[in-house]
Amino acid sequence: MKGLSISMKRYIKAIYELAGNGMGVRISDIAAKVGVTRASACLAMKTLQKKELVYRDADSLVFLTKEGEYQAILALDKVAIIRNFLHDMLHIKYEIAHTEACAIESVISAETFCSLCRFTRRKCIGGCYVKTVSPPREG
Repeated sequence: MKGLSISMKRYIKAIYELAGNGMGVRISDIAAKVGVTRASACLAMKTLQKKELVYRDADSLVFLTKEGEYQAILALDKVAIIRNFLHDMLHIKYEIAHTEACAIESVISAETFCSLCRFTRRKCIGGCYVKTVSPPREG
C-alpha cells in the first residue's frame, strides 16, 4: 500500500506488537506505546480505518485488518534486516542499531533495501516483497 506515513507505520507496528494472537488493543495502550495522547491515537485510528488497515469492534478494541497486519509485518521485517546488518556487519551496539533501523526503515528506498538484502545474501521468496504493495493474492 502506497501512502503510509511514518506515523501510520508507527501505529500499525505498535498495534501488531500489542495485539499478540489476534487480540484487540485498547486505544490507551496504543497511545502509551506510541507516546501520544489518547485523543491523538483516536484520530490516528480514524485515519487507519479509512485506509482499511484497522477496524474496531463493539467494545472499541482495535484490530488490524489483513492488509494492516501485512503492512506491520513488512515494516517490522525491514527493521529486523536493517538492524541485523548494522549490528552484525558494522558491529553497532544492538540498542543503537535497533533505534536507527526503526528510523531508516521509514525512509529507505526499495532499491537501496533490495541492495542491502543482496549484500547480506538474504533470499527473497517469489521476488522482492518490498516492491509489493499488498499481500499476494491466493489462487
